[in-house]
Amino acid sequence: MKKLFTLLFIALGTMSANAQLQFVDKDGNVVPDGTTLNIEAVAMDDGFGGILIEANSGLSVKNTSDKTVGTSVDWQVEQLDNGAVQVCFPEACVSHNATGLYHTDKGTLEANETRALNSEWYPDTYGQAKVKYTLLAYDYSTLGYNNVRDIAIVYINYTYTDPAAAIESHNAERRTVKDIYSLNGTRTAQTHRGINIVRMSDGSVRKVLSK
Repeated sequence: MKKLFTLLFIALGTMSANAQLQFVDKDGNVVPDGTTLNIEAVAMDDGFGGILIEANSGLSVKNTSDKTVGTSVDWQVEQLDNGAVQVCFPEACVSHNATGLYHTDKGTLEANETRALNSEWYPDTYGQAKVKYTLLAYDYSTLGYNNVRDIAIVYINYTYTDPAAAIESHNAERRTVKDIYSLNGTRTAQTHRGINIVRMSDGSVRKVLSK
């Protein structure tokens, strides 16, 4: 019975430790483990008369405990069409322009502290980046960082879309076929083998080859 109580105490202690750190959004809401976020890049003034394109995750890490906790983040760049992905946490900034698994340095969060993850994608042109972020916690003391454990994982799909392409895609979803004609101008109820002239609901006309 004593052994069972000891094991239960250890398990409860581990659960408590694992709950010390959380991913939270810009409003302070907890981002559940396994969440996928879709972030669109935006253009902004870089402060030097130029334009900066940035997709910011908006994530922070919150220490919900009443003691100092050690932490770091592993981040795996699974897709990177162009540009670079950067993470500034807990202290230093690290940037990479290739796919791979990367790590921040270890650091600490004070009791009840919330610190921005500062995770961004800086694209060079239109495209996409996909990154997996794993939040790690450590037992911290004057002896260093011990007993590392995974706390939560968040997947982020960063996208920088050509506005013209986005409009065209949106319009394409709304278009329907209005009329179909053969090459000699005869209106038909459906497409036939060969080249068809198709007029869409938005007034556009296209040639469609049916086999």
